[in-house]
Amino acid sequence: MTLSVDYERLHKLCFLDRDHLFGRTINNVYLLDKFSNRLGDVDKDPFIGYFGNEYELQKKRVMFLGRSNAESAGWGQDDDRQINKAFRIFRNSVNDHAKLYRNYADEYLQAMPKWNIYQNFVKYFLDNANLDIHKVAYANSVPFRYKGGPTIGAFEIAFENFTNEIISIFKPDIIIPLGTNDEHLLQRFLPAEQLESIKICKGIKRTNGDNFRCSQGEELLDEAIEEFLKP
Repeated sequence: MTLSVDYERLHKLCFLDRDHLFGRTINNVYLLDKFSNRLGDVDKDPFIGYFGNEYELQKKRVMFLGRSNAESAGWGQDDDRQINKAFRIFRNSVNDHAKLYRNYADEYLQAMPKWNIYQNFVKYFLDNANLDIHKVAYANSVPFRYKGGPTIGAFEIAFENFTNEIISIFKPDIIIPLGTNDEHLLQRFLPAEQLESIKICKGIKRTNGDNFRCSQGEELLDEAIEEFLKP
């Protein structure tokens, strides 16, 4: 069944207020201290997810779900600012949402091949599943840049205010969580009706910095590929 992504709902996600959502203390941890500020106000803007221009046409839709964007590295800051420029044009628009979202997504297409997580994990899946980046979706559970791994408290807030909504908008058939045991986050925080309609693969084991793909990570990706290729 062909999907029609609701760009108006995507547009609303542009206005998530990081400091309002996460400006609280949980278990004696002030959550905002864990978020990046390397790019100044740019880091306050959310990543509202990417989906390719052929994603809506797929019979079996795949969505990769990371944890959060890491702090912006020096080599990638020009790309990150260019992406943000396109994001703000989309956010500030009153019409042409589909066109302006695609401009934003195209900036991600330019940057993603440079990411270690893409080269060592996403690309492996795409190559072996006979897919390409235009046919899949990608998002993070926590839509703001984070120092290290998000806490359960941060995940809970993110799922309530973002993650459940982006999954509802993208309507994937399969979710591939990019993190060890991250399938449990989805099982814990996704509403039951969403869990019933989505195949959630085991979370993919990643290495520090995503500089290589370990044997266990590759085995888990192979399981996800097998799931995708099922008739």
